Amino acid sequence: CGLNLLYLKLPLKMGVLPPELGDEVSGIYKKQPFTGRVTRHFYSDISGAKGITFRFHKAVDVATSKHFSNLRQNVSIIMGKDGISLDHKGRADGLLILNQTLNLA
Repeated sequence: CGLNLLYLKLPLKMGVLPPELGDEVSGIYKKQPFTGRVTRHFYSDISGAKGITFRFHKAVDVATSKHFSNLRQNVSIIMGKDGISLDHKGRADGLLILNQTLNLA
């Protein structure tokens, strides 16, 4: 089997299907760059959105203080079709912004 690469520059106006299980992704989480893999999909009751869990290759420090750190490697969010995370009311919150998906299937 050959290697299929799909490059998505997000956000896109026409909408993009969420990344599939096992896809390698990159983007910004809480103003920190990340690369990682999609490890789980879960139900979202927000129309047009999907729950996605990412495992970052390297833990991201999400603390804003200089005095301590808070590392995260697994993150679950609700994602809209444009690759931007949504809050509980379906509004873009920008906590996670997907830049790129590599589909290695």
